[in-house]
Amino acid sequence: RPELESDRRHGRTLRRPTQREPTRPSARSCATGAQASRNHTNFGLGARTGVTQRQRRVEPSASVRPEGASFIGGSHLIAGRLAGAIDLNAPTYREFHRESAQPHRLDHYIIAASPTLSAEAWNLNSMCGIAGYYLKTPDMGRARLEEMARRLAHRGPDGQGFHALGGVGLAHTRLAIIDLAGGAQPLYNEDRNLCLIANGEIYNHLELRRELEKLGHRFSTHSDCETILHAYETWGEASLDRLHGMFAFALHDTQHQELLLARDRLGIKPLYFSQTPDGFGFASELKALLPLLGRPEVDPVGLAQYLQNNFSCAPHTLLAGASKLRPGEWLKIDSNGSVRRQRYWSPLHTTPLDLALADALERFDSLIEQVIEIHLRSDVPFGLFLSGGVDSSLLAALIARRAPEPLRTFSIGFPGTSVHNE
Repeated sequence: RPELESDRRHGRTLRRPTQREPTRPSARSCATGAQASRNHTNFGLGARTGVTQRQRRVEPSASVRPEGASFIGGSHLIAGRLAGAIDLNAPTYREFHRESAQPHRLDHYIIAASPTLSAEAWNLNSMCGIAGYYLKTPDMGRARLEEMARRLAHRGPDGQGFHALGGVGLAHTRLAIIDLAGGAQPLYNEDRNLCLIANGEIYNHLELRRELEKLGHRFSTHSDCETILHAYETWGEASLDRLHGMFAFALHDTQHQELLLARDRLGIKPLYFSQTPDGFGFASELKALLPLLGRPEVDPVGLAQYLQNNFSCAPHTLLAGASKLRPGEWLKIDSNGSVRRQRYWSPLHTTPLDLALADALERFDSLIEQVIEIHLRSDVPFGLFLSGGVDSSLLAALIARRAPEPLRTFSIGFPGTSVHNE
């Protein structure tokens, strides 16, 4: 049995392996071990990788992240900007440590941050942003569209793109993860009668690309999001059933004068919308809708939900007149202004599998291996948020096996409180 060692710096117990314990981690071994303990044991980092930890102080001038790295964290993998996210010279800098783990070459950074530190101060909320509208009369000056994009500039540090045709305007702020040189948005199909802006990532884009190319489609970029365009051109709304990923997108069909919005199955990527006397607007964040909403008012139901749950349930938001698109839902607006909505996926519609525990564990091992494999497709380096819980530790163990270079993991805490520490 693994012996228990106390790690006083973290105030938690780490399981470290004996020589007889295998060093190759598996989803089942990590998950099964986790069931035996109710504390925050770091199974992925300690028990199954056979690590020995060393710690040193990183000086404020040290550069710890390459340009254009991407975050992976939580119970799913999340792309985000690492470059410039840690400013060790900032007033909020308190303490920074690095731990080196062998044999899987995992570099772990522990950050004690100021309780007043914001996500924007660390640039941790960098990701693509989308916004746009379908107005009853064309917006000749495009001023509102540019103002909406300006309010999302923090999400996309790598560029902006616009599409305006008739009453439809689309804006995109980009964080480059795949096809850094050629993946700028908006994206168009071969005939340029479909235009797309998207936030997120399509993990099975390589498989979809091969299938669509066999059907005669020609791709102009290596962007994963371009598969959305050609898939919709081939299968319509049914293409959403084929997309595996986290996404929120807007697609303008210029031939039929329709605008389609869609959100991934679990609602990982946000998408807000509003209907006003002038028309219809949407955005990745509420504040980007303000140029269309005018003077905002509070939605009492959304506020009550936020105060009770720390979030508002779709379709409610904090602002009256603004709604969230539900997870697994698409919405379509036509030239007459009529709106259709439909859920294309719900967990209530899934069919349970009648499997024995051993078969279920075997199936889980296979599935999580597949998921990790396609989630690691990226043209920039990886990083992992490591909380010490079972899910992030499992990810660390599985990803470290595949990473061609040392995997960088980060734990962030706030001195004097354990609330929201990760």
